[in-house]
Amino acid sequence: MLAFPNIKQPQGSLYCGPYCTVACLYAFEQLPLKQAKLLQRYNRTEKAFNGDGVTISENLDLEEAALEIYKIIGIVTKGENPSYIEHSGYNSLAAMLYVFGEFGLKRELVVRDSQTLSYLRRAYPTELELVDKLAVPICILDNQPSTPDGTILIPLIMDPDSPHYIINNSRREWLDTNIEEISPDWDFIEKWQESDKKYKNSTWVGVAIRVSRLFDSPVHSQ
Repeated sequence: MLAFPNIKQPQGSLYCGPYCTVACLYAFEQLPLKQAKLLQRYNRTEKAFNGDGVTISENLDLEEAALEIYKIIGIVTKGENPSYIEHSGYNSLAAMLYVFGEFGLKRELVVRDSQTLSYLRRAYPTELELVDKLAVPICILDNQPSTPDGTILIPLIMDPDSPHYIINNSRREWLDTNIEEISPDWDFIEKWQESDKKYKNSTWVGVAIRVSRLFDSPVHSQ
């Protein structure tokens, strides 16, 4: 697993999701691409990722790739029971899971506890329906380590009242693409409730994406 790239999203943008996505893909040596890759937009009618295609070119750098991936994942409005929109929205967790699956990586939805999962199913029913359709396992953390060896975690935090994705690996290396500090010395996300080693007054909302290699996955996406 490579160290995270030093990439920073434009100030005031909603690009934390795609920037974390490309940082994870880079760390698992899925980016840069050797040849172009086709992803598909969300189809609101069918509730599936089988809409218009978005081509990720092999000639793009990481930040350019993030902007293309944002076309896939920046599709929800803010708050509970979000609407699904064509573009320029907040980042859909389910869409991020879709992208990781298209790159041949193992993905899990990590949830703090069963109460949090019940809340998510009530407040974000379409997102959880899509998680189920994508056959993504849901892991109830219940005080177990969030980031075992060889994994990368993309937690959703409130910063302090706006949703924001950050990323860490099992070596406790962090990347927040919205700040200048490189690899801040923060605790694993499950410790943030009682720890001072975290980003300011942010809180973990209790959900994260966990990504790892499949044993038979290629080193580079073809």
